Amino acid sequence: MPDLTIRPMAPHEIRVALRLALSVPGQRPSEIEEQVTSFLRYTEALRLDAMCGWFAQSGSRIVSTCVCVPSAGRTSMMLLPRNTEAGHESEAIHRLIDEAIATESARQTCLLQCLLDPGDAGNLIKLQEMGFIDVAELVYMEKWLLPHALEVEDDAGRWLTYDSRSHDAFAKTIAESYVATQDCQARRGLREIDDIIAGHQAAGLFSPQRWLMRYDRDEAQGCILLNENPLHPTLEVAYVGVRPAHRRRGVGAALMSRAMALAASERFERMTLAVDEKNGPAISLYEKLGYQRLTRRRALVFPLSSNPSQP
Repeated sequence: MPDLTIRPMAPHEIRVALRLALSVPGQRPSEIEEQVTSFLRYTEALRLDAMCGWFAQSGSRIVSTCVCVPSAGRTSMMLLPRNTEAGHESEAIHRLIDEAIATESARQTCLLQCLLDPGDAGNLIKLQEMGFIDVAELVYMEKWLLPHALEVEDDAGRWLTYDSRSHDAFAKTIAESYVATQDCQARRGLREIDDIIAGHQAAGLFSPQRWLMRYDRDEAQGCILLNENPLHPTLEVAYVGVRPAHRRRGVGAALMSRAMALAASERFERMTLAVDEKNGPAISLYEKLGYQRLTRRRALVFPLSSNPSQP
């Protein structure tokens, strides 16, 4: 593409970039503006205020854009405009992603992430060509809560909430739950466990009493990490995992039931989660518990750290 230039996004241009990055075909201008406003309210509530971006221009015409939203745990989410035609404006997308990689590397980011619509063939091909790892196709699910119908069944397990004293136990359980998991296997070894925990804490409004670990006698079986959506009366499952020795024993169901009871007791109206489409047992459990499928996203990551470690 002749005379193509890449320039940084000025602070006052953030809405321009987000209109391009967040819109989908067929949306009315008013819908796009509402989506941009909600996104900015969400990032403000979570204090994700180090956003940066770039425009690709041909002359005075904006060809494309790329926006990065850094978060705790040394990660950054990269937003790209939907690109359904493979190869369309390929040079612009390539150079924008190069800028994102260079900038986030300089900021000591460990992992650059991108969520694509499953039909976004152009961006998928470009990201794969540039070395992004295709982690999973995520299925997003929700359940509307009926407080009067959610009672905790008799549970012989012992429960522990998160705090500074239980941090190491949570870290060990989360790390071990990654072993032989059917959920997003490609993510293993890409981040330190403390970065993983910090990332989960930043994925919504964090409250330690909503992070739960289940014990059988003195042995941790698994954990579930819940965060509040800052814009809606929704509790989100940031992570749920079971240690290998305790799988297929009803631990996952116990974790989810406890979480739903907690959500109902705090008057949340809805719970949401995302799961790898290849994780059939988990999806079956969620559907049995009344969760319904909402949408899908293709998750890709680009490791920026030269020293990945387990988990």
